[in-house]
Amino acid sequence: MKTCTEIQDLLIDFLEKNLDTDTHAEVQKHLEKCEACQTELAELQDFTNLIPQMPIITVPQNVKNTFYQTLEQEKASLIGKPLILRTVRWYETVWTKAAAAVLILALGFVLGHFSQKNAAGENQPEIADLQKEVKEMKQLVMLQMFKKESASERLQAVSHTYEVEKPDKQLLTALIETLHYDRNVNVRLAAANALSRFGNEPEVREALMMALRKQTEPNIQIALIELLVSLKETKALPELQQIMQGKNQPEIVRFKAAEGVKVLL
Repeated sequence: MKTCTEIQDLLIDFLEKNLDTDTHAEVQKHLEKCEACQTELAELQDFTNLIPQMPIITVPQNVKNTFYQTLEQEKASLIGKPLILRTVRWYETVWTKAAAAVLILALGFVLGHFSQKNAAGENQPEIADLQKEVKEMKQLVMLQMFKKESASERLQAVSHTYEVEKPDKQLLTALIETLHYDRNVNVRLAAANALSRFGNEPEVREALMMALRKQTEPNIQIALIELLVSLKETKALPELQQIMQGKNQPEIVRFKAAEGVKVLL
């Protein structure tokens, strides 16, 4: 009998109907009796439906008038507390995770609104400071979500990295560790795809090649092969040749490796 953690790791595949008949039935039976996993499933469904259903945000006039005052009050109330702890506690205790995500989106909208209204230079230093704080807050939220027990939350963390144009070392390390060690196949696959955006970074290329040596799930192997070939990473040739000749490798994986070798040679 599977634990709640094991069931929650299967919920993504359960929703996408990727489980075999017996496992699907086991998850279904567990969900009928477990309120915690029912909640997890509902949150995952809400997340997948959030973006297309999100209404257009209209910023009321009073937001512009009180925004900086409210921000300063919040900052004053946190004086003397460690930056990371105070941000995470504020995020976890004042709003739910969904509300925090919506707040970040709204802040981004407000920043854009202010930027348009201040083309002449008015309030530009304040806007720059606020943009920096929003960016830091978003990254802290992402890094915390990478550590969650729920696979759906870790998957959300990976998806949020697509909003980052130039990641710092912390974020890259979180993605690389997720690719190597996350227990959920879908989360590892998502991390590989997210890392491909930063393929110019040497440590990312090394991580992709190391993952190709370690991963045994065919879907991940194929994705890694395609990513390394698209990056024209000739250092991956020995690994690709080894996979191509591996008798225990699935045929489709050997075929993709052979294709990659032809492209890179």
